[in-house]
Amino acid sequence: MKLVRRFAVLSSILLLSSMVVMMIQMNFGEEEYPSGMIENQSGLLPTESFDEGIQIGMPAPDFVLETLDGELVRLSDYRGKKVFLNFWASWCGPCQDEAPEMQKFYETSPDDSNNEILAVNMTTKESSRDDVIAFSQKHGLTFPILIDPNGEVEKLYQVIAYPTSYIVNAEGIITYAFKGPISDSKELENLLTEY
Repeated sequence: MKLVRRFAVLSSILLLSSMVVMMIQMNFGEEEYPSGMIENQSGLLPTESFDEGIQIGMPAPDFVLETLDGELVRLSDYRGKKVFLNFWASWCGPCQDEAPEMQKFYETSPDDSNNEILAVNMTTKESSRDDVIAFSQKHGLTFPILIDPNGEVEKLYQVIAYPTSYIVNAEGIITYAFKGPISDSKELENLLTEY
């Protein structure tokens, strides 16, 4: 009889645990995250709306990633420049709208503007690296596209929605952060001027 009770208690615990895991996956699973998470939100969501993560006034965590061309890029190598640090994925609708505007800004920005774009692709969320290459070619992107193959920089910056962007000043300090796409190249220019 004790064996039957123990079995029943153990079965109940396993069932309850399975239900909890399923509920967590339903609320935070990869199918819902991050696609659609920001599609219906209008405009930029300043960092004050972030529940956690990197905050304005903090030094930007340094990292080293490889570009699509195989070049190693370290964020701290850009000290002395203002950096628009953008986290994105090729399947993300808002990212698809934002990329051409980033490229337009990059092409029209004077060489002496002291601004740089670093676009970190969330490679662990892609079907393949080929999708990133195809996206880059389709949009004619010439700014540095960094590959985050293990999601380490995504975790470091606690990215929870795509696109997420940070403005890092010439001293390496985060001066602005937001979730959501820029609407056009002029908005990016204004953000880099203001922050």
